[in-house]
Amino acid sequence: MAIRGPTGVSALDRLRDRLTETVSRCPECGCDDAEWRCETDGGRVRYERTCPSCGATADRTVDL
Repeated sequence: MAIRGPTGVSALDRLRDRLTETVSRCPECGCDDAEWRCETDGGRVRYERTCPSCGATADRTVDL
């Protein structure tokens, strides 16, 4: 988990937070309990979340 404050928050954390703010509801069932997970291979960052209610997945990929 990221440290909140003037330091310690990476660009990846800020993007995850932005996704949470703008894409917060599952398009299938409307649940908003899912959290975005992040993984990277150094050249690409992939954010994914799975709805705990219906199991639908959403993902976003950013090429670096």
